[in-house]
Amino acid sequence: MYKLQPHELGDLFYGQDIIIAGRYRGSGEAQVILKGTKRGEEFVVEETYEFPVEAKDCDFIPLIWANKRVAWLLSEIRLHGESKELVDEIIELGERYGIVTPYTSYLVREEERKRYVLATPPREFMKATSGKPGFAIAKGLGAMEREVVVEEPPTVTIKKVGDKVFYLKDNI
Repeated sequence: MYKLQPHELGDLFYGQDIIIAGRYRGSGEAQVILKGTKRGEEFVVEETYEFPVEAKDCDFIPLIWANKRVAWLLSEIRLHGESKELVDEIIELGERYGIVTPYTSYLVREEERKRYVLATPPREFMKATSGKPGFAIAKGLGAMEREVVVEEPPTVTIKKVGDKVFYLKDNI
């Protein structure tokens, strides 16, 4: 497994759920090991899972992962500055999964604008690392990383079918 999201788990409390999403190569049975500390002692959970070649009934999972990955990449840019590698990955994920980011843009009709105006901050605000703007950006990106619900925008200019994203351009 690689590109796990969230990148770091942090504290987990009794009864709290956490969703860990990542990428994997190949298929078949594999053991997943989760390590941490519990009351100062090392804690290990080992489970065996079946990783299919393609899971058609779970086609929403890559979109959950991609949203979490984009949020983490945006946080990295905010904290450490832009790099070509980070920006390129954000653009690739945004285009592949239809995710609006400060580096990608899509047609949003005026009546829909109010719904999506808070979805992603403009690029110039991403540079704020302190004060009220920095706190607001960090809070929003944190919420984006924890978000699980995948909601498709009502616009017909972007349509996701399986693992493909289609764009309506010039009414074609």
